[in-house]
Amino acid sequence: MRLKVDLIPKGTIRIAQTNRLIKRMKLVAYALVACMIAAVAVLVLVRGGLEVRLAAVKREVAVVDEQLSELKDREMQLSYESLILSKVALIVSQRKDFRRIISDVYSLLTADTWVDALSFTDDGVLMTYKADGVGSYRKLDLVLSQLSGDKIDWLESVKINQVSRASNAVYSINVDMGIIKTKSGEAKK
Repeated sequence: MRLKVDLIPKGTIRIAQTNRLIKRMKLVAYALVACMIAAVAVLVLVRGGLEVRLAAVKREVAVVDEQLSELKDREMQLSYESLILSKVALIVSQRKDFRRIISDVYSLLTADTWVDALSFTDDGVLMTYKADGVGSYRKLDLVLSQLSGDKIDWLESVKINQVSRASNAVYSINVDMGIIKTKSGEAKK
């Protein structure tokens, strides 16, 4: 027969077991809290990285948007220039007299461009145009570049002699239009 002797009362053993269980539960809780803190830290780092990427993408989108705006502006300018060139070609192809060609060319110019002076010389006509701003000057240059002796039979040449720019961004363009003379000395019509 065995004799069982309890040296520690059962209540004390239960209290010790409960305390061990509480310590284990605290340890598990601390581990879970540490995991949650680590997960939050990882999420914060990931979010920071994503925000940096998002900022970089936004900058790239802004650059692309600006390039698209420039392309649209350039496309509109090319479309306008194409329209002007076709109108000048139509005017030249109709073989009008000098007065009507000058009038038609003048009608193609914008409100920012005007004829400032017109004088007749022995060799042709000297015209001074004024253009307010670079855009108006370019449009005038585009129109004048399409007038040449090979397109108009009585026109020998169109030369831009001088371009000057005033302080108020008004360009002054001197254009010499050489007229072909007939054998009798009169301008060809």
